[in-house]
Amino acid sequence: MGSTMDLSDVTFLPKAPYAGKFVPLITCPQVAHEQACALAKVGPEDMACDLGCGLGGWCIEAAKCGAHALGLDINLHHLRQAEANAELAGVASMCTFRECDFTAPSFEVPVEVTVLFAYLLPWALEYLEPQLQRFVERGGRLVSFQFHPVNFKASKVSLFGALKLYRSCSESEGSGGDDAM
Repeated sequence: MGSTMDLSDVTFLPKAPYAGKFVPLITCPQVAHEQACALAKVGPEDMACDLGCGLGGWCIEAAKCGAHALGLDINLHHLRQAEANAELAGVASMCTFRECDFTAPSFEVPVEVTVLFAYLLPWALEYLEPQLQRFVERGGRLVSFQFHPVNFKASKVSLFGALKLYRSCSESEGSGGDDAM
């Protein structure tokens, strides 16, 4: 993967039921961003995506690990703040933020994505289960924080169970117990 990635023509960003509606901003602690990147072994070969990126914290951390990062959110104000945060962190060239409504019937995790971060409410994880399953089956690494997909078996667990990594069985490195940090 080159040093820049043009995502301006990507057509996977549908608008649908939640477009223009209030969606709560629930920020994730910095330590969770750091530990999620470490758990998924995010690196320069990755395209990291945060579904419901809010203010861009996880994308910024993934970019600091060398990955290209894609933040998807429905709230344009949050996306503009995420862009400003990436600029302040010195990783704006590694981060792209786009408006997206993952409740749109046509939504799929972009094919370029290798690592997906999801700090989403339980209803959203349940709604997205088919898309998340397809993502993991194609070799993607899914990291969830605080709330987790009900029908998935974690490959690794961190932060006392708050972070879980999911990947295809052929890529699993064992169950990996809960490590304190």
